[in-house]
Amino acid sequence: TFNAAKQVSVGKDVYLYGTINNRTGWVNAKDLTAPTAVKPTTSAAKDYNYTYVIKNGNGYYYVTPNSDTAKYSLKAFNEQPFSVVKEQVINGQTWYYGKLSNGKLAWIKSTDLAKELIKYNQTGMTLNQVAQIQAGLQYKPQVQRVPGKWTDANFNDVKHAMDTKRLAQDPALKYQFLRLDQPQNISIDKINQFLKGKGVLENQGAAFNKAAQMYGINEVYLISHALLETGNGTSQLAKGADVVNNKVVTNSNTKYHNVFGIAAYDNDPLREGIKYAKQAGWDTVSKA
Repeated sequence: TFNAAKQVSVGKDVYLYGTINNRTGWVNAKDLTAPTAVKPTTSAAKDYNYTYVIKNGNGYYYVTPNSDTAKYSLKAFNEQPFSVVKEQVINGQTWYYGKLSNGKLAWIKSTDLAKELIKYNQTGMTLNQVAQIQAGLQYKPQVQRVPGKWTDANFNDVKHAMDTKRLAQDPALKYQFLRLDQPQNISIDKINQFLKGKGVLENQGAAFNKAAQMYGINEVYLISHALLETGNGTSQLAKGADVVNNKVVTNSNTKYHNVFGIAAYDNDPLREGIKYAKQAGWDTVSKA
């Protein structure tokens, strides 16, 4: 790019004075090409599935994209999930169509959305200070340097484990900070795709979705907990049984299921867990 500062005419030619590649001088205008204007792009709406977070409470959601006649404030939905199902580019602006946390369908500009939202709370203490407290406990935090062997963690171990800035950038470890007290409105189809091959939990997307909405719990937590407790949907407690005369019967006509290990006490987890499921009336995996 040649950045011209002034020009002069010499006969029929126009010369421009400017800078290119850190060199300054005169260039004949005939030797330069004017930049081509970029035309605004517009595309047809296409399927696009992703759960974004609304990051601009001063923005708006729209009945139709690129229209100021029917727009409404995002203030009540700020920092809430927005489940996108379609994407469209209009005059260079990307729009997303999806479901707000109250179930309403709307269009939102991409600039008002974020792929994730990380919020930090101030404790009034430095990382070194809180790590020193933990490292100085009478019963030390434990660490595995060799598989299967636990030893006392030193100050640097504790500090490394408590460094929230590092953890927030880790693609897996960041989920220890996931908000569990609200659903993410993940589509049932998407949940079922994830649950494919997970034993009795396969095709239970609707049940997880309903539970998340009913009790205000993150679907990711519900699913993760169920997968852990049931061995990916393969445990007998999850597959179901009955308790007759205080004995477990696995081939009964009516089976009761427990997918979260509730009341499955360690002394007799299968019998105790099935007894609880029977009292609760969990005679289908969906109910459990």
